[in-house]
Order: sequence, then structure tokens, then C-alpha cells
Amino acid sequence: MRCRLCGQAFRAVTPMHLRRIHGFRGPHPIRTYKRRFGLRVAVSAETRRLVTRARRRQVRRHPSQRLWTPSLFRAELRRMVREGEGLAESQVSHALYAAGRRLYGNWDAALRAAGIDRQEHEVARRWSRERLIAAIRDLARRGGRHALAGMAQKDASLYDAARRRFGNWDKAVIAAGCQSQRRPASRRRWTLDVARRWVRQRLREGRSVASADVPLGLLDRVRCDTGEGWGAFLEQLGHRPEGSARRSAWTKAKVRRILRARCNAGLSMSARAVDGDAPRLRAEARRWFGSWRKALSAALGGSGSALRRPAP
Repeated sequence: MRCRLCGQAFRAVTPMHLRRIHGFRGPHPIRTYKRRFGLRVAVSAETRRLVTRARRRQVRRHPSQRLWTPSLFRAELRRMVREGEGLAESQVSHALYAAGRRLYGNWDAALRAAGIDRQEHEVARRWSRERLIAAIRDLARRGGRHALAGMAQKDASLYDAARRRFGNWDKAVIAAGCQSQRRPASRRRWTLDVARRWVRQRLREGRSVASADVPLGLLDRVRCDTGEGWGAFLEQLGHRPEGSARRSAWTKAKVRRILRARCNAGLSMSARAVDGDAPRLRAEARRWFGSWRKALSAALGGSGSALRRPAP
């Protein structure tokens, strides 16, 4: 392929050549060059063949990384909508997200191409109080009060949004006019002394004191008054579940190291994928960095969208 401006032969006309030799400006010189000369691509046919072969070899090695076409991509999005799967950027796989950006430029345009309303699949941090209340009421109407239990595992984005907007999940449920199954409306007033008695009573009865079985109000009180997690509170009372690891074994450096290793291995870095195969990693990342996106930025650098691609 020859440059239409200077006639030099290249395997591909690059942004560096257009900027240095021909004085192109702006963030996308290749797009400007192709529009000026009515070109579909700025890469030679031989280079395109080599890229296609390399991509096919990659798919043979990793079958999950399918070759996405516009029709296949739109069909997959519609299937996910039918089956109730999340379509927020943090919930889809890396391969699907990368395909959407490659085919349509960005994720919003990809959803529009499939005829999907972006507002119905926004990430939790963009949810308003009104939308959260409407979503909680809809869940209660379709599945009853039991549908509101265990939301941290069922829909992490909705759960996190509720905690940010209302303080905790139960307050969000009460604001929506639904009674939380996990903590009744006439809940007790927790203090650290009451919390210690509650733990000792449970241990005497041989019952679980794991965080999943602890009332949310008790967890919130312990975190607020001690500034530490539930595991540290149990250790202060002389109890450490057998086989459990100390939370202090996790550090910022360890979280960054594991994130880099996961990215270099080509594994998905979406929050949904990590929740499925390494929930402790996401919990520690949020504990040390405040959010999953901030942890990715600290470990890998770059913006949240760029971090979806595995490191070379």
C-alpha cells in the first residue's frame, strides 16, 4: 500500500507517519486520512491476511475468544437481554466488550446497534435514588420478599448502588417500602457490648459466626466503631475460624500482584467474571482501593475501559 500523499510504500499507513510527515492533527489521523481519500482501510492486503491468520490461531488456542461479526454480536446481546444477564460494561466479558468497541467504536454505540436501551443497563454508580427504589419494588413484586435476600451475590451492582445511595441494603429496602427479610423492621439497636454477647452466645450454641450469617446492622456497627472488619473483631474476642486466613495477609502490593498476573494470563478482568472465580480478590481490591475500577487503575494503569484488554 502506498501513501496517497507522498507515494511511499508501507505495510500500513500509521498515525505517526501522518503526524510527522504530513502534519495531521487531532486524535484520529487515520480516520481523517481515510475520509479524505474515500478508503475503507489504511492497511495492505497482505498485512490484513497476516492479522486474520494470527487471529484464527488465537481462537484455536482459546475457543472462548470467538471471531465476532456484527450479526453474531447483536444476536449475543439480544440473547443476554432475553435471559436477564447484565449488559453494563463491568458485567460483560472482555471478549464481548472488545468486540463491541472494535465493531462500533464504543459500548454505547454497540448497544444502540442491537436496539437496546442503555438506560436499562447502566452501571450501579449511575443509578438515581428513584431508579433504585423502582428496581427494588420490581424485584419484590416479581419474587416476593425472599427475592431481596442475598443481593450481594445475586446482583452486586444493584447492591453496591443501594449501599452508596442509602448507607446499606436494608435502608434501601425500607425506603422502597419493602420489608427486608434479613433484618426485620423492628430491629434491635446494636452496640459493641451487644455484639460481643451475640458472638459468645452463638459460639456457645455451636452456630456460625461467619459474616454471611451476621445481621447487617451488627456488621455496620462493628465496622463503624472499630474501623476494622468482622474477622478482626472475632480475633479480638479470641475466636478465629479453623482454616481461615488472616485478612492482614492481604496488602495493596499483593492485590496489585494478583491483578497483574490475572491480566497477563489473559483472564477476564470484569467484576462479574472475578466474582465468579475469585470473589475474595474483588473483596480485597475494594477494601484496599475503594472500588474495583480504582484497583485496576492502580495495578495496571490507564482508564477503566482500557483495562479490559489483557496486558501484552
